[in-house]
This record gives sequence, C-alpha cells and structure tokens, in this order.
Amino acid sequence: MPAIEELERQHAAGEKLLGVLAERLRAAEDDFPAGMKALREALNTYVALQKSHIALEETEILPRARKCIPDADWRAIDRAFGADQDPLFGANLETGFRALHARIVGK
Repeated sequence: MPAIEELERQHAAGEKLLGVLAERLRAAEDDFPAGMKALREALNTYVALQKSHIALEETEILPRARKCIPDADWRAIDRAFGADQDPLFGANLETGFRALHARIVGK
C-alpha cells in the first residue's frame, strides 16, 4: 500500500530530522542569536513533515481502518491509548508542557 510506504518513509525522515534539530539546538545555544536561523529552518522542516504525516494518516489510513476494525476493537484501542503515558512527559502532560515552555522562553 503506497500510503503505508510513505508513512514509513516519513517516520525514518522524522527520526533524522530530530537528530538535526538536536544539533541545531545545541548550536543555537552555543551561538545565540546567530544559530537561531538554522534552528528555525530545521524546526519548520520538521513541522511540515509532521503535518503531512498526520494528514496522510487522517485522510488515508484512519478512514480505511474505520471500515475494517470492529467497534469492540476500537474500544480496546481507546482503552490502551488512555492507559498509555506520553513518551515525552509521562503521565503529567500539563507540568511537562509548562516546564518545556519555561525552558524555551527562559522563565
């Protein structure tokens, strides 16, 4: 299925871009504000990829899945996602996002 192949390609590209973002963040911290342009460009590239990825999931994958997966299975999926913790911040998203925001804006 071409959509799945594209999602897999995007996953691989996203992993590489996360590495680039980490490098650019370190460079921006070392050479502020000059390094911010490269960081901003890398972030824009990553965000564009993520938007494309989400759009593909929402327009191609999820509509097909809705037709194929029984309601009982969707309920099990919902329970599993509800029990899962966010990989970035764990169970407390609000505290994690506030800490990240404070780090970014320096407050």
